[in-house]
Amino acid sequence: MKVLDKKGSGFLSNVIGGIDWVTKNSNVVAVANMSLGGSGTNDDPTDPLHEAIRNSVAAGITYVVAAGNEGKDAKNTIPACYDEVITISAIVDTDGQGGGLGEATVYGNDGTFASFSNFGEDIDLAAPGVYILSTWKNNEYNTISGTSMSAPHAAGSAALYIRSQSGVPSPEAVRDALINAGTAQIDSDGFNCDPDEFKEPLVNAKNL
Repeated sequence: MKVLDKKGSGFLSNVIGGIDWVTKNSNVVAVANMSLGGSGTNDDPTDPLHEAIRNSVAAGITYVVAAGNEGKDAKNTIPACYDEVITISAIVDTDGQGGGLGEATVYGNDGTFASFSNFGEDIDLAAPGVYILSTWKNNEYNTISGTSMSAPHAAGSAALYIRSQSGVPSPEAVRDALINAGTAQIDSDGFNCDPDEFKEPLVNAKNL
């Protein structure tokens, strides 16, 4: 569902409209990725975006969202701070392996928390978000960085988990499964340099 223009900008009403479309099509949609964000808090009773996501999660949709790229606590970034979503931070992974032996980047050494990534208590999982090869406009490919690139890793993992189950698990069950399957930061295949005390695990689809 396209909710932003070609420059990545758009109106909140368009985003809410996209969420409402997903909710209405919950019979064919199981996971939604939101690689976008703005300013706000989890406890604003007048927030229409939060209301739309709550309704969608109640309909059984799992939401995976980007933590944000300001290098700050995500507690004032929406939808990253919402309780109902799975929020993903970014790490540097230049060789696709654990151990931190890959090439260093401007955002940190291989196997470390990306310097731009938001952090904090609202983060559930981490995933690679630096120098990610992805599709681009005009049928091309591009290598870019950001939590908008790490969140889809987790959304794909969530979809794989849901598909492996006999029924459709609840969004809460999906989040628990991804966290339990994740690689702990203290493991040799995890990552380090997380700037806070909330040690979210690294997404690990192999363990699902």
